[in-house]
Amino acid sequence: MKKNKIPKGTPLVSIVISVYNEGNWLKKTIIDIEDKTQYKNYEIVVMDDNSTDKSCDFLRKKKRKNIRLITNKGKNLGVSRGRHKGAKNAKGELLIFLDGHMLVEEKWLTKIIKEFQNNRNIGILNPMIYNAHKPTQKRKLSGGYTNASISMWAPVWLKGNPLPKKAIPVPFCSACTFCIPKHVYEEIGGFPKWIKGWGPEDRSFSILAYLRGYTCYQTPAVWVGHFYPENLKNDNPELLNMRRENIALNCLKSCYLLYDNKDFGWAQKRLENYAEPFKKFKKALPQLRKQKEKIQKESVRDYQEFTKQFKDRLPYRNIEHFLAGNEHQKNKNFIKALKGFKKASQMKYGVKDYEPHKIKALSLIKITEVLVSQKKYDKALNQALQILKLKEPHPAMLYVLMGRIFCAQELWGNAIFWLKQGEKKKLTNDYKDLVKFNENDFKKGLYDWWGYALFRKKDYLKAIEKFDLACKYEKNQKEVERMRKNKRLCLKKLA
Repeated sequence: MKKNKIPKGTPLVSIVISVYNEGNWLKKTIIDIEDKTQYKNYEIVVMDDNSTDKSCDFLRKKKRKNIRLITNKGKNLGVSRGRHKGAKNAKGELLIFLDGHMLVEEKWLTKIIKEFQNNRNIGILNPMIYNAHKPTQKRKLSGGYTNASISMWAPVWLKGNPLPKKAIPVPFCSACTFCIPKHVYEEIGGFPKWIKGWGPEDRSFSILAYLRGYTCYQTPAVWVGHFYPENLKNDNPELLNMRRENIALNCLKSCYLLYDNKDFGWAQKRLENYAEPFKKFKKALPQLRKQKEKIQKESVRDYQEFTKQFKDRLPYRNIEHFLAGNEHQKNKNFIKALKGFKKASQMKYGVKDYEPHKIKALSLIKITEVLVSQKKYDKALNQALQILKLKEPHPAMLYVLMGRIFCAQELWGNAIFWLKQGEKKKLTNDYKDLVKFNENDFKKGLYDWWGYALFRKKDYLKAIEKFDLACKYEKNQKEVERMRKNKRLCLKKLA
């Protein structure tokens, strides 16, 4: 692991802020920095990326101590290249890339400098990041970037559970408060040139730094407030649209260049609906191959080391384990399916809407499904009872699954009880693209098993009612005919 070379004492710090149409947020951020920074030896470099909303005019009208304004009057560079241009004009030995919509705390710079000076293993540093729109949650949220389900790169808030007591290694640092010695930044070559517009320049840079021998850290000693994404939605829809335009292409390039083939394959699958970015990506492949060879040649560590070190902090891999398990389950490869779901159930950190407890509950439900498919009903029942002990609200599919288990064990009363619970449960798909929840399929299965249990319990009138409901939701004519046959058996018993 390479060491940082931040000198002792009070080295010059450059706070680099790249902005495009930040409205009033930039002024609020700078005032907050000036009010709360006791550390004297710092400068602020504002890179105005051709803003059209006059958000930087207050800096032009009145020059401020320690603040330099650089203006890009040509084509919009985007936040990544804008930060890079700001860094080129920075004079400090430590660079802090800050978004134009932030809050800081007292003595924040002093604390950041001490972290680098006291721990030479820190290559890049992130403070804890809280949602500034919800300041009461400040010490409940630990800011950090991992990979979200859709792009395998997008940012998410990480819940501290518990929060660390000192700076800890993390896979990625967020560019909203990205602290890095200038010599490290220059050695790596700055933010990647393949990034157009916004994202995921910080995650790409973080893994590049790891491959070159440096490690990202996150410290609980410093907290910053971040107003994203509400400020963009409310004040800056133009910027939000610009960011959405390029993110898929940037993610494809980054995953290709920095992941191994297996993880890139996962990323491709998650981004396959973006037709235009895929065309551009394929066109850029010859150049990207050369870049990949260069990255591998200059690396002193590899991607396998990265995933091994941060295996419990890379939720995207657990999500993909779940999806792989799902695929194996469809193909009736139950051994591999169980392996995938078991790995996914070990998830410790959340991804977007997929909090760890939700993933764990759903993975355990899928394990139970596989055990039922294997006719291992005792194990399946034990698994289901363990799931019921979890605090996670259980989806309706669990109750139907328990009904199926009890039907298989010919415990008809128990089966009916749980199927009733399944009918009462509100039908929602809390897991979005992880499970394709089809309401018709769910209700068909629910009433079909219910009808079967009632038939075996010799409650023929109610069984007929349930088979009729199952037929209502069944589209497969052969299955409809099977259920009608069961209904005729009920009528025959009644006669």
